[in-house]
Amino acid sequence: MGHNDNHAAKTTRGFICPLKRRPGLLVASLVLASLAAAWGVGVVATHRSMTSVDFVESAVAKATLLPSASLTNAALPSAAPFSTWDVVKDGATVGYLCSGEVENPYRGTFLSRLLFAPASVRVAAYVDASYEIGRVGLLTPRTPAGTPSTLDDYLDTWRERTLYQVVTADTAGPWDPAAGQYGGVIPGFMNQLAESIYVRDMGRPAYDRLIAQARSPTLQLGMPFPYFEGVTTDGQRVSLNTFKGRKTLVLFTEPSCGSCYDTVMKLLNTVAEKKYDVAVLTVIFGSEELGPVQRFIDEAAPSSLLIVDAEKDLARTMHQLHAPYAVILDADQTVLYEGGAGTDSPVYRELRTLMGAEGGQ
Repeated sequence: MGHNDNHAAKTTRGFICPLKRRPGLLVASLVLASLAAAWGVGVVATHRSMTSVDFVESAVAKATLLPSASLTNAALPSAAPFSTWDVVKDGATVGYLCSGEVENPYRGTFLSRLLFAPASVRVAAYVDASYEIGRVGLLTPRTPAGTPSTLDDYLDTWRERTLYQVVTADTAGPWDPAAGQYGGVIPGFMNQLAESIYVRDMGRPAYDRLIAQARSPTLQLGMPFPYFEGVTTDGQRVSLNTFKGRKTLVLFTEPSCGSCYDTVMKLLNTVAEKKYDVAVLTVIFGSEELGPVQRFIDEAAPSSLLIVDAEKDLARTMHQLHAPYAVILDADQTVLYEGGAGTDSPVYRELRTLMGAEGGQ
């Protein structure tokens, strides 16, 4: 071993030996190193992001995102617009991904300051073409410092709500301890987003009429028909958006009542015979197990979509519980007529006027 090697060995031993002679110093060094490593891991973990593609993938498998025009925040015009993408699958647009910045409610905590938490977080929401929410979550950072472990459970409660339910609810949203402090910012974000989508698609006057109708206990002429969704007797899921852009006839019947059965069946047959260009939805009161209900389903014109509403739960969302009854909507889903469905009522005349047809009942 040469002189230099001997010198190096002595130097190394001289460095190690003091540590061996001072175990407390060694422990302190290891503790500090561990703390520094944990701190670094914490900083990285609380700044971890999720891509928009990964976010949508969990809601719509194998979908493609196409950039879309930014969405103006209709509730707060001075705020930054929402970033938006069209969600496309099999060549068709199936929904929209929207995201925006909200204040990080944990920014002022000691842990957030220690881990250099950002002042804001980016929230994203996937909304399908029928205005149903498919997912709400955080994109950047994915798990900010201080975020409760139950936050994902809270965010999952937004799934399958509709934008209509959001805009007609208290903007503060329901209190949920699982949300932690995010319960104070997520509902506001979703309410602003829902209003912005409606205003973009319908215009401000139509949106204002929608809200006014939602707060009214009954249907009103010249007001938008309330949002609804349900499943038809053949398993098709429909909502108000199913009839978007079409003139629509909504009928209500209770087949166990003889006059209800005959009145609505006659109107259905008339619409089919005259080949009126109008979408038809019939809401049937009564259990599907009842003979008259099943017979009505079997005999109804195939052009009519049928929904069995045994407990009138759907009818309540439509603000209409009577039978036999008819409601006529224009292509903008504004109520043009609401009243009786019999031949002695104005419904036949209103249908002819709507269709521009002559003659008939």
